[in-house]
Amino acid sequence: MSLQQSFKCFMSETQSITLNIVLNNVKDRYLEMIDSSDDVYVNTMKNKMLSTLSNMTVQYDEYHGQFYQDYSEVTLYLILKHNDLDITPLARKSYSTPDFRIVLAGKDYFVENKCLMPMNTVINMAGLQEQMLEVNIELEEKSKKKGVHFGAPIVCQPHRANTEKYSHNANLLVIDNIIRKVVQNCKSSQLSKNTILMIDMTHLPLHHRPTSSAFIYLGSDELVYTAPLWISCFGKIGTPVFGVKEFPLGNFEGYMEIDGIFNSINELNAIAFRFDDWTGDSVFIGFDRYGFDMDRLIQSFCKESNNDRNRHCFPSLM
Repeated sequence: MSLQQSFKCFMSETQSITLNIVLNNVKDRYLEMIDSSDDVYVNTMKNKMLSTLSNMTVQYDEYHGQFYQDYSEVTLYLILKHNDLDITPLARKSYSTPDFRIVLAGKDYFVENKCLMPMNTVINMAGLQEQMLEVNIELEEKSKKKGVHFGAPIVCQPHRANTEKYSHNANLLVIDNIIRKVVQNCKSSQLSKNTILMIDMTHLPLHHRPTSSAFIYLGSDELVYTAPLWISCFGKIGTPVFGVKEFPLGNFEGYMEIDGIFNSINELNAIAFRFDDWTGDSVFIGFDRYGFDMDRLIQSFCKESNNDRNRHCFPSLM
């Protein structure tokens, strides 16, 4: 049985009982690309994913996260290869070995892929599954009676953390989560001056479409708010942050209490954020330090790119 068919069977069983917000983001067409590929690396990853899938149950556990991590890595490889990049998987000799090497214009670049899971996994994954199971049981009982029946609403909050420091829709919460997640998952030993860190953000969506600008202008509300990706990269402790909601005294939320990614990881010179929605293609937004010659690589596959001294750091019209 193909990976695509095996996964469909697993998801059909899951959805008859509960939900899985992580695996819901697996795209059918990417599974088809994996199945149809004759690439040695892709086939190796396919077999690994099939093995992981065989150990998975409906209840969320570490196998689910591993499956998506591998899916994120192999689909990144296929996407970059589709963009005509000379990409080669690297044999994992140690934890510090990057995932891929790209040769562009006679220069070697290295790629390290990281997939970020929702914050507070116990609440956002296991808790949601338990809620959905209870709703399904309730609906099954109600269905014995005539009429139209509705279950209790279930709200997914992937940015919900263990702390109540910020409100659930605060821009500061999103920015803080991005920085902490990236710094936590990235080790200096995995980086070189020619390494680009790829961050799969599919499970940590933003309030608005991703952009490389530092600010976003909401014309309908005449608001300017801080775009979370740019500030997550280049912000510093004390940088003011403006949110998407206007309060009686404006939409100023507060000041950053931690340094941004580039100010926290000195060895990192380039980063690209990946976003997959349920219907469209994968979108990449890139950032790099000014003067480190990473622009050529970033612009070869990113929809937008920016750096700490780019003259295009201005509000995006939404």
